[in-house]
Amino acid sequence: MKKIISLTVLTLSSVFCFAQGTKSTTPPPAQNAAPVDSTPYHAKLYQNAMLFQDYMVAKEAMFNLITLNPTRIDYLDSLARLYYAVGGMQQSLLASKIVLEKQPDNLPMMELSAICYDALGSKKEALETYENLYKQSKSIQHLYQISVLQFSLQRWGECGATCDAILKNPEAKDKKVNIAYDQNNSQEVPISAAIHNLRGVMYKEMKEDAKAKPEFEEALKEFPEFALAKSNLEIMNAPPETEKEKEKSGKKK
Repeated sequence: MKKIISLTVLTLSSVFCFAQGTKSTTPPPAQNAAPVDSTPYHAKLYQNAMLFQDYMVAKEAMFNLITLNPTRIDYLDSLARLYYAVGGMQQSLLASKIVLEKQPDNLPMMELSAICYDALGSKKEALETYENLYKQSKSIQHLYQISVLQFSLQRWGECGATCDAILKNPEAKDKKVNIAYDQNNSQEVPISAAIHNLRGVMYKEMKEDAKAKPEFEEALKEFPEFALAKSNLEIMNAPPETEKEKEKSGKKK
């Protein structure tokens, strides 16, 4: 069965108040002179780098800002997002954990750390983080991530219960998640359809094909263009291999 991949997009944000708490060495302007930009150099460098989406330069500027202003947690917040943008999951996780030590209720950083744990293959830690996040956010998207991680960890009972809870939520038909159906393509799918497909794959893994097929069919009722569910249903409907075909395929391998 094809893997179900869910993507949570975390947008980058700029630091909101560069000048606050940062000393400027720029002298006051002379009378009748044009106003002088008092934005510190590294803050201005960061802003310009973000304008052009040059995250490497922005990261260097952010390190300078953190060095000059070690108590500014918002700078560490932005550094965590910058590392995520350039694929530095380990560094992003470390920065987000430092922020959470100071701001334990920072939900965006909690979500970012959960994403990083998942990307790094630490499924148990990702699940625990998403569970703590959901307690505060009550977001159906976060509950969906919990169901996917429970599936990955083969916690069938927990996954089934979470799927039931999601399908009872009226937001399940309206909210969407991004699901990859091959290496290069993905599509936005209603959460209700994604959950039916997930349950179908779970039943298939549990060797309960009679329960799996109706789930894929229900997923396609919810979203007829659901490529992954179509593929899964085609596999279910394919005629079983005969003993001779199995022998031939074995010889080819």
